[in-house]
Amino acid sequence: MTGMGAALMMAHRDNLRRYCQLLATDLTDLERDLIHRRIAETRLDLDRLERERARDADTSSDQSVSAAPASCEPHTTCAIGSSVKPV
Repeated sequence: MTGMGAALMMAHRDNLRRYCQLLATDLTDLERDLIHRRIAETRLDLDRLERERARDADTSSDQSVSAAPASCEPHTTCAIGSSVKPV
């Protein structure tokens, strides 16, 4: 995984944390739905990057970023390892 890929993974994790924090605030249904869509999109992107990292790990032993799943439950703060409510 390149430095750019590792940076993208960290950015996606940071975004997921921010989205989860937003879900803990007062939102309209429209805003909440938008955040859930963004969580799902970001999670898919992060999963893709993690698969690429795992593939690259098969060909190289030099890895600098650990893969830590992050997602949120609706109407709560961020929880590690839980699933996102489907939109």
